[in-house]
Amino acid sequence: MEKEIDSLIYKGRSLLKSQKYNEAIKCLTEADSIVSKASKKFESRLPFIYNIRGNVESDLLRFELAVDFFKKSLYYSQKLEIDTISAKNLLNLGFNYYRLDQFKLSEKYYSLYIDLTKKIYSDTSLKYKKALNNTSFFYASMGYHEKALQMIDEANSYFKIYYDTLTSDFINALNNFGLSYMQLGLYSKSEDLFKRAVHILDRNHLKIEQIRHAGLVINLGIALTYSNKYSEALYYYQVAESLFQDSIKNFNHPHYFQLLKGKAKVYRNTGNLEKLQELLTEQNNIYLSIHSVNSASYGLFLLDRARYGLMTHQLDGVDSMFLKALDIFKMNFKPFHQNYCKALMGLANYYSLVNNLDLAFKNLFELRDSLESHKMSGELIYANLLSNIGEKYIKTNDYENAEKVLLKAVQIYKLGKVENNNDYITTLHNLSKVYFKTKNYQNSIILQSEILTWNQNVITNSSQLFSENELGNFINVFQEQTNLNYLLSALTNDSITVQTSVNQSLFLKGYLLNQYLKKRNAIDRDSKLETAFNSLNSVKDRILKLESSNNIDTTLYRYLHSKSDSLQHYISHHSFLIENLNTEIKWQDLKSAIGKDEVILEFVTYNKNENVGSDSIYYAAMLISKTISKPLFLDLFAEAELKNIFAKISSRRLEGLSYLYSTHPNIKRGDLYTLVWEKLEPYLSGIKTIHYSPTGFLHSINMESIQFPDKLYVRNKHRLLLHQSSTKVVQHYSDNTKSGTLDFALFGGINYDADLNASIQNQDLIASNEGKLQANADLFRKDTGVINFNWKYLKGSENEVKSISKLVILSNNKSNVYTDHFASELEFKSLSKSLTRPKSPDVIHLSTHAYFYEDATVDTANNKVPDIYIADLQVKSSSKINSEFDDIIIQNHSDPMKCAGIILSGANKANRNRNQFNQDREDGILTAYEISLMDLSDTKLVVLSACETGLGKIDNNEGVYGLQRAFKIAGVKNVIMSLWQIPDKQTAELMELFYKNWLINKMTSRDALQAAQSVMQDKKYEPYYWAGFVLMD
Repeated sequence: MEKEIDSLIYKGRSLLKSQKYNEAIKCLTEADSIVSKASKKFESRLPFIYNIRGNVESDLLRFELAVDFFKKSLYYSQKLEIDTISAKNLLNLGFNYYRLDQFKLSEKYYSLYIDLTKKIYSDTSLKYKKALNNTSFFYASMGYHEKALQMIDEANSYFKIYYDTLTSDFINALNNFGLSYMQLGLYSKSEDLFKRAVHILDRNHLKIEQIRHAGLVINLGIALTYSNKYSEALYYYQVAESLFQDSIKNFNHPHYFQLLKGKAKVYRNTGNLEKLQELLTEQNNIYLSIHSVNSASYGLFLLDRARYGLMTHQLDGVDSMFLKALDIFKMNFKPFHQNYCKALMGLANYYSLVNNLDLAFKNLFELRDSLESHKMSGELIYANLLSNIGEKYIKTNDYENAEKVLLKAVQIYKLGKVENNNDYITTLHNLSKVYFKTKNYQNSIILQSEILTWNQNVITNSSQLFSENELGNFINVFQEQTNLNYLLSALTNDSITVQTSVNQSLFLKGYLLNQYLKKRNAIDRDSKLETAFNSLNSVKDRILKLESSNNIDTTLYRYLHSKSDSLQHYISHHSFLIENLNTEIKWQDLKSAIGKDEVILEFVTYNKNENVGSDSIYYAAMLISKTISKPLFLDLFAEAELKNIFAKISSRRLEGLSYLYSTHPNIKRGDLYTLVWEKLEPYLSGIKTIHYSPTGFLHSINMESIQFPDKLYVRNKHRLLLHQSSTKVVQHYSDNTKSGTLDFALFGGINYDADLNASIQNQDLIASNEGKLQANADLFRKDTGVINFNWKYLKGSENEVKSISKLVILSNNKSNVYTDHFASELEFKSLSKSLTRPKSPDVIHLSTHAYFYEDATVDTANNKVPDIYIADLQVKSSSKINSEFDDIIIQNHSDPMKCAGIILSGANKANRNRNQFNQDREDGILTAYEISLMDLSDTKLVVLSACETGLGKIDNNEGVYGLQRAFKIAGVKNVIMSLWQIPDKQTAELMELFYKNWLINKMTSRDALQAAQSVMQDKKYEPYYWAGFVLMD
């Protein structure tokens, strides 16, 4: 019988290690039954049986049951004086009570564990050092920082003995020390320890339980999050998530909660509110299913949820959440634990937002006094509190007190060596605001330099993994700090500040697009990345089709978005290993790239009210010249002044554009010269070439056509080169498209009434050739439902493309003309590079209608549609939707790339017969989003001979989200586009002149366009007829 019991105990222990829990319970239950029947004869086996059973229940997250079994084991081990088992039971009881958020009981058993271990082995033994290592994290997490540091110091001898050994104990030691340092705010130390443990596991393939492996990886992610290394943190969170999905499959485990909390902190700090809301919803469902509403874990969830409410200004119930969290933390933690302090500061922030500053200060001052009385004035939480108080002082214009507390906070951060921390940078920014408000500009300038350098480093690091949307949200987080630097530049014209402002603009403007294009370069060089990229496009297509359907499967929709994010993260991370994504261009590089007769104008906007979001936006130009030692910051005008001029334009056609650009003596003009150009002209004497990068409403203006008082245009005195970002001066300074043996694809004379369903056989033939993307037209299908418009046939467009085709052939180039029903959406998409088409055309010319939604919010309640700009008309939001077409409003309007497009054959037929139209076929509406999915990386030039193809949603950093961006994302080098509603006949004339200059006279494409416009000007045409086209590289 004795051997049978021992055999069952041994087997139960083995089954526990192999995570076969049900079989383990069966063995242990049988062993317990045999011992019970044998009276006290085999009682000595009970401590082992119950200890193993307790570990089984703990692994199964049944912590209360685990506690019961460990207590039973402890009872018998103490009764039988088996101290080694008693020590293990005490440790396990401490851990399981910790998991149950019963921290006082947890502390009791951890303390007993330390004392018993010391008694058994002495305070110089390895076992005792290991015990200190096992428990130091608990004391650190409870706020007993001094005691935790003392334990860490004592345990160091244990740590050093296991140095570089490859054992499970060593991994545990690294993890425990890492946890302790993290709780103490020593994030770089904890990061190093966790990384070392993870690398040992990965490098040496050490086998530990998957759940422990996941926990270690999550801890590393959390440490990286606190160090603001968000991209790297997300990478490790994804590794842990894969472990849960592939093998652990237990989403109620505490480690999974930690994973969700870690990701939530990343999204909160990087401004990704949509992802944050998703995580909070998931956390809420899990917490309520297994946690008590009085548990510390639920208190932490409430704290996160309340903070989200503050960020989004959804304040209903936020104060109640903070108060409930405070009650929970009072019950579970020692007085003034950091979680309690965070909740109280959050409540003060709520009171501040609702303009109850008296109550905010009352809470903060009481907390300050309590922390000081508990001798906690040197801790990081105290520095956070001072920073919070300083922010409130700023709100009440009490800058003297604000400066005092903020300086003290900075000192504590520096003493704690946590300068690489979001809280520290926020404190610096608030201090910089104080100096700005008190006109101590020099001190503000010094701080701004440190702040912006830190911002750029964090954004750069995040680029290694973030998707485009995530990175865009994150960049917006720093908008206020960038704005303050522009303000300082405008007020002081301090040389250092202006240089910092220029470099900041060069860094931010076009950052997302440049990152994307660099990733595309890496994709072209790596087959695994190419496979991932093709998979990403397929996922995007599935999302697009789901969004266009009447009934969206929300589970599938969320899964596809998660898959899309994962693929984008993979592509970003591995592209970084192949391609240098972080090449930074400074203003000195631009100065070196230009000649003495050239200047660069980098336009920026900033808010003179200092608070981003207020309506006092101003425009400035930062000028770089070979003959001026440092950049200049030239304050220009208020956006409201420019809006006033545009408000007087009745349309973007002849009568409206004449007001802006006309030379006619009887036409009253809006004075763009005085507003935009006059302050620049003193610095442009002797300058032939002006490189410029616009921002805001300047994207809608043709700078070349601004008129001087002497009736000459800017283009008559200077050669202007338009760039999306001034960095293009360095990147593509000599990269204008020149003629040669080129392959042209020309679209015009399009039949918008063609029956696309009648051409299914032809569509299938084209679709079968889309080999590269392992799909067919599915990649692009189901793009939009469009408000019903009768797109009119453009009489001049067929003659336009035929005339161009003759010039193409005459210049020994290859011409492919697509007219009538052949100018289809599917034919256009077949131009994309694929396995069957190794090269996209060198030149694509589109002569057709185009549209964009200026404000894509659909008012379904009042049956109204948004403003839409189209070739022949502008439809205002007061227009009624024909009830027959209620279901064919453009879908997915939250994405500006889905709110702009061009019209191809069959668009009228498809939309008039939407109910009968085969929804798996193209509808003749080619959106900017669809174009962005194409591969046109061999295409040197796209000519958009359609109305307002240069317009779209304006982002001050990224430029215009519309057709021009779509073609740039697809890989096109240069784009010629229009800024207003161009006339059919004169456009055909302009285009023929352009191609003749380019193909026959061998000019560069940019010079060819400018020369063609000069001819039109010499013919006395109003600017409306020729100045609408611009070329952007």
